[in-house]
Amino acid sequence: MVIQRIQSVYLLVATVLLVVFPFAGGCDARGCVALSGAVMLTVCLLDAILTAICIFRYRNLRSQISLCGVCALLSAVPLALTAVSAMRASQCAAATLLPALMPLAALLLQLLARRAMRADKRLLADS
Repeated sequence: MVIQRIQSVYLLVATVLLVVFPFAGGCDARGCVALSGAVMLTVCLLDAILTAICIFRYRNLRSQISLCGVCALLSAVPLALTAVSAMRASQCAAATLLPALMPLAALLLQLLARRAMRADKRLLADS
């Protein structure tokens, strides 16, 4: 199987980031970045599953674009939770905050994928 569309690569990388994020060990004894917790784990895994499903919705471009938008909105939840917990702790080390960038990267990749899908839709409409 050859991945021919760049948005599939974006979504695959976003899925991996969302799966790894809750287990990245981004919290220390001070609870700097609270990555543990059932809510964070559930949201990240649900988002990862929906993002993976989005990869295989290529036959229905409108549905794929919509699902990718939902995934991007869902990616904002762990990003917001991580930002709030990081602001509470003032003495976080840079190494501790590195895993906190994973949901941001996943969100950006999902938005890039959605942009590429819209470009494909315009290309198909023109032909």
